Amino acid sequence: MTSRAITKSYISLYWRIWLALVACLLLVRFSILFRVQAEDTLFALFSCYAIPTWISIVVLNAIEGHRLMEYLKHNHRQKWEYLTSGPGFGPGRMNSFRSLPFIYSNDDLADSVVKELKTNYRRFVKLILTVFFTMLPLFIITMPIWGS
Repeated sequence: MTSRAITKSYISLYWRIWLALVACLLLVRFSILFRVQAEDTLFALFSCYAIPTWISIVVLNAIEGHRLMEYLKHNHRQKWEYLTSGPGFGPGRMNSFRSLPFIYSNDDLADSVVKELKTNYRRFVKLILTVFFTMLPLFIITMPIWGS
């Protein structure tokens, strides 16, 4: 597999899909066809946005993290063992206490593929944080909590 295939980034696609979902949520909420003020209906609408969005984020986080860890496993075995080991356990499990500082460090192991994979994952974390911090404002916009 070529290094370009390994480091191919889908982050801009994830951003576009998320923005389209937010636009659909707001469009449906404020369209003429959906001038419903029933809290149950509006909560169901918000849930139809929030639940699949977070399930997708969890799955994509696993995929994006796996891409980096698999590359490290095959090309930088010592670093992979260090990052995936925890007290009382051998390598192979996820250890966020070690992997997150590595992802945000300048240490790219003198490997351009590692540098690119780390950059991709950092960009994905920005998406995760954006989705997380916009969840409450979208809930407040979707639900008529101020006039009931």
